Amino acid sequence: MEGQCTKQNFINSFFTVTGVVTIGVVISTVFVGYYCFVTKEKDDDEDNLNELDEYHGKFLHEFDELNEREIDNDGLKEFDELSLRTDTPRGEVVMIYSYETETFCYYADKTEISFKTLETVAREYCIKNDCKNLYVNAKVEEKNKKDADKKAKKLCENEKNEENKTVFVQYKPYNAPTSLYVMKSNRFTKKGKIDEWVKTEEQKETMKNQNDVMNNLDFNMFKKLSASGGMTLL
Repeated sequence: MEGQCTKQNFINSFFTVTGVVTIGVVISTVFVGYYCFVTKEKDDDEDNLNELDEYHGKFLHEFDELNEREIDNDGLKEFDELSLRTDTPRGEVVMIYSYETETFCYYADKTEISFKTLETVAREYCIKNDCKNLYVNAKVEEKNKKDADKKAKKLCENEKNEENKTVFVQYKPYNAPTSLYVMKSNRFTKKGKIDEWVKTEEQKETMKNQNDVMNNLDFNMFKKLSASGGMTLL
């Protein structure tokens, strides 16, 4: 009887120890796995932020060095056909400029692309196509706004001083003077995904080839008629 009890105690102790060890291993594995996952996710987020910050600083010097040139309406229409296909930290982006809406239109597979990323692509587009004046420079707009506000403040102070010089002073409530200057900014409109742009370009190329064939046929017909005397050249 005593031997059976000892054997039963051994079995109970064995399974107890095994269970405790197993649970400990599972908990440790889960903890270590979760910690490594969170750490890796955090590192990936920091790497992505660093990559984005680095990308957003691109083309600044080249853009500042670019000279502005006057572009007439006919020249603006050409930008509908001038595209830029480039890589960003958020994937490929294709950008064109719509002169009718004064908007940078883009195609991308990613649904969320930040305004700063699109501005960087727009700078590259302007550098490539020599069209600096299509891009609204936020720093220039901020400076123009500050200058306009200073002028408004000075004008308000001059008016107030003139009123104080009169015999009958009429006190008016003066708010912080601000100008009516409205800051402009770049506008972006998503047109679709990259595949949609590719199909559109393929359709344009097909239409162009068809028109070239028709024009060539017309010219050959013109030569035949001229050679056969069927047409009088003036």
